[in-house]
Amino acid sequence: MQQAGISSVRSGLRARIDALATGEGRDTLPALREQLDRIRRDAHRHGLLPAAQLAATLGEMLAAGTLGWAVASSFDLMRDALECEDNGPESGAVYIAALTSRFGH
Repeated sequence: MQQAGISSVRSGLRARIDALATGEGRDTLPALREQLDRIRRDAHRHGLLPAAQLAATLGEMLAAGTLGWAVASSFDLMRDALECEDNGPESGAVYIAALTSRFGH
Protein backbone atom coordinates (compact mmCIF):
# COMPACT_ATOMS: atom_id res chain seq x y z
CA MET A 1 0.00 0.00 0.00
CA GLN A 2 2.80 2.43 0.87
CA GLN A 3 4.44 1.85 -2.53
CA ALA A 4 1.16 2.64 -4.29
CA GLY A 5 0.86 5.82 -2.23
CA ILE A 6 4.30 7.14 -3.12
CA SER A 7 3.71 6.21 -6.74
CA SER A 8 0.57 8.32 -6.69
CA VAL A 9 2.45 11.23 -5.11
CA ARG A 10 5.19 10.99 -7.74
CA SER A 11 2.60 10.88 -10.49
CA GLY A 12 0.89 14.00 -9.16
CA LEU A 13 4.15 15.90 -8.81
CA ARG A 14 5.25 14.79 -12.28
CA ALA A 15 1.97 16.13 -13.69
CA ARG A 16 2.62 19.48 -12.01
CA ILE A 17 6.16 19.62 -13.41
CA ASP A 18 4.81 18.73 -16.85
CA ALA A 19 2.25 21.54 -16.56
CA LEU A 20 5.03 24.00 -15.75
CA ALA A 21 7.03 22.70 -18.71
CA THR A 22 4.13 23.50 -21.04
CA GLY A 23 3.81 26.99 -19.59
CA GLU A 24 0.82 26.41 -17.32
CA GLY A 25 1.10 28.27 -14.02
CA ARG A 26 4.19 30.23 -14.96
CA ASP A 27 2.82 33.44 -16.43
CA THR A 28 5.26 35.43 -14.30
CA LEU A 29 8.45 34.57 -12.47
CA PRO A 30 6.75 35.04 -9.06
CA ALA A 31 4.02 32.59 -10.14
CA LEU A 32 6.66 30.12 -11.24
CA ARG A 33 8.49 30.49 -7.91
CA GLU A 34 5.22 29.84 -6.07
CA GLN A 35 4.59 26.67 -8.09
CA LEU A 36 8.14 25.46 -7.43
CA ASP A 37 7.68 26.15 -3.72
CA ARG A 38 4.48 24.08 -3.68
CA ILE A 39 6.28 21.22 -5.41
CA ARG A 40 9.12 21.56 -2.90
CA ARG A 41 6.79 21.41 0.09
CA ASP A 42 4.86 18.41 -1.23
CA ALA A 43 7.99 16.51 -2.24
CA HIS A 44 9.56 17.19 1.15
CA ARG A 45 6.39 16.14 2.98
CA HIS A 46 6.56 12.76 1.25
CA GLY A 47 10.29 12.23 1.72
CA LEU A 48 11.27 12.89 -1.88
CA LEU A 49 14.29 14.93 -0.82
CA PRO A 50 16.17 15.14 -4.14
CA ALA A 51 13.11 16.64 -5.84
CA ALA A 52 12.44 18.94 -2.88
CA GLN A 53 16.05 20.15 -2.78
CA LEU A 54 16.14 20.75 -6.52
CA ALA A 55 12.85 22.68 -6.46
CA ALA A 56 14.20 24.81 -3.59
CA THR A 57 17.42 25.54 -5.46
CA LEU A 58 15.55 26.46 -8.63
CA GLY A 59 13.32 28.79 -6.63
CA GLU A 60 16.34 30.41 -4.99
CA MET A 61 18.02 30.90 -8.34
CA LEU A 62 14.87 32.51 -9.71
CA ALA A 63 14.57 34.78 -6.69
CA ALA A 64 18.22 35.84 -7.04
CA GLY A 65 17.70 36.61 -10.71
CA THR A 66 20.39 34.16 -11.81
CA LEU A 67 18.13 31.83 -13.74
CA GLY A 68 15.14 33.63 -15.24
CA TRP A 69 13.10 31.74 -17.81
CA ALA A 70 16.01 29.34 -18.38
CA VAL A 71 14.37 27.27 -15.65
CA ALA A 72 12.35 25.55 -18.37
CA SER A 73 15.43 23.57 -19.38
CA SER A 74 15.60 22.15 -15.85
CA PHE A 75 12.24 20.40 -15.77
CA ASP A 76 13.71 17.14 -17.11
CA LEU A 77 16.22 17.20 -14.26
CA MET A 78 13.34 17.74 -11.82
CA ARG A 79 11.53 14.71 -13.25
CA ASP A 80 14.68 12.62 -12.81
CA ALA A 81 15.06 13.78 -9.20
CA LEU A 82 11.44 12.91 -8.55
CA GLU A 83 11.98 9.34 -9.74
CA CYS A 84 15.21 8.86 -7.78
CA GLU A 85 14.97 5.80 -5.53
CA ASP A 86 17.65 7.10 -3.14
CA ASN A 87 15.85 9.89 -1.33
CA GLY A 88 18.73 10.92 0.91
CA PRO A 89 20.23 14.41 0.98
CA GLU A 90 23.35 13.14 -0.80
CA SER A 91 21.28 12.33 -3.89
CA GLY A 92 19.77 15.78 -3.75
CA ALA A 93 23.27 17.25 -3.71
CA VAL A 94 24.06 15.38 -6.94
CA TYR A 95 21.03 16.89 -8.68
CA ILE A 96 21.87 20.36 -7.40
CA ALA A 97 25.44 19.94 -8.67
CA ALA A 98 24.06 18.94 -12.08
CA LEU A 99 21.80 22.01 -12.08
CA THR A 100 24.46 24.48 -11.03
CA SER A 101 27.02 23.10 -13.46
CA ARG A 102 24.45 23.41 -16.25
CA PHE A 103 24.18 27.14 -15.57
CA GLY A 104 27.78 27.76 -14.60
CA HIS A 105 27.12 28.63 -10.94
